[in-house]
Amino acid sequence: MLSITNKIILKSSNLPVLDNVPPAAAKMDKLDARSSFPISVKETVKAAVNHFGKKWHRRLSFIWRLAKKILRGFQMLWGITGIHVNLDVPKWLRILYLDRLNSYAVQWLEKKNKAFEPTFLYTMEKGFFLLPEEAKSRHNIRTVNISISARHPCFGNRWQQLLINRLVGYDTILMNSLLTYPGQGYLYNFQTKEFYNLSYAQEPQEGPAKFGDYLVTKCGVLMMSLFVFFTTTMSVSFTLRETQTRMLKFTVQLQHHARHHLPTFQLIFVHVIESLVFVPIMIGILFFLFEFYDDQLLAFMVLILVWLCELFTLISVRTPISMKFFPRFFLLYFLVFHIYFFSYGYGFSYLALSTTAAFHATPHPILLEPF
Repeated sequence: MLSITNKIILKSSNLPVLDNVPPAAAKMDKLDARSSFPISVKETVKAAVNHFGKKWHRRLSFIWRLAKKILRGFQMLWGITGIHVNLDVPKWLRILYLDRLNSYAVQWLEKKNKAFEPTFLYTMEKGFFLLPEEAKSRHNIRTVNISISARHPCFGNRWQQLLINRLVGYDTILMNSLLTYPGQGYLYNFQTKEFYNLSYAQEPQEGPAKFGDYLVTKCGVLMMSLFVFFTTTMSVSFTLRETQTRMLKFTVQLQHHARHHLPTFQLIFVHVIESLVFVPIMIGILFFLFEFYDDQLLAFMVLILVWLCELFTLISVRTPISMKFFPRFFLLYFLVFHIYFFSYGYGFSYLALSTTAAFHATPHPILLEPF
């Protein structure tokens, strides 16, 4: 048992040319022509953000090139003089008093963290786990208690320990350690009441058809990943576009009824009843993902990620370059995550999904959707 403590161009139209027009009248005509093409708020915001981004991009690029020249000059100087500089990061942290700041930050996060002691039971045979205590004592089956502190160096530094305690969890680390040695057995988590069969995670290591089995396994993983991708994205895209179309029709009809002082109860009732058709569809998708991933939280997070990407595609993906490349990036990241998930049964799936979501959220919407 283990316990762990822009710019706007106005094109001239085919207007009649008037001669001998006074300057003041010509000036007023120009003002009227300019005011007849008002700039929308969206275009103004896009132009301002574009101008701001270009200005700071030029400044940061200049600073970066200057810094590289300075560092290259220092490197050449150190090479000529024969001086080898070894930067001791912990020493400089102590000099700048950053180690204290680091310690205070960790202590504050540890105080905010809830202390708990997860307990696990590992056995080589499943029958030993099912036996009652009397039968264990009668057959001389002993349980060895091993307590490992949460501050043990095997869990890394204090930041890594805090990350494990609050995000990763000890069960994934423990299962991967047991898979390394001895590589089989059963593990039971007393807090979550989950029972893990570690023998399923082992790949065949012997036999003449080792490469063939490996190739067949990876092809199966790729096919399952493609199946989940097309099933989830098609169902979510269909539901989202149908609900958006129905909502637009409902808004137009509601405005018509409000302007002509018509009763709206029947309109609202019919819209609600028609919208309830999509509830079983979404529930069916969710339960399908529950059974496919065998993890309800992970399945719900995958569905939320697909919904957010479909909303981004529906609202923001308008330029040809974004329409060409954004679905490909989404397919790439989706496949990479699922290949990892299906290849490593007890891997760090939540961290892999968080990394996939971070890659979706940060660089590519900015790069693929210019102003």
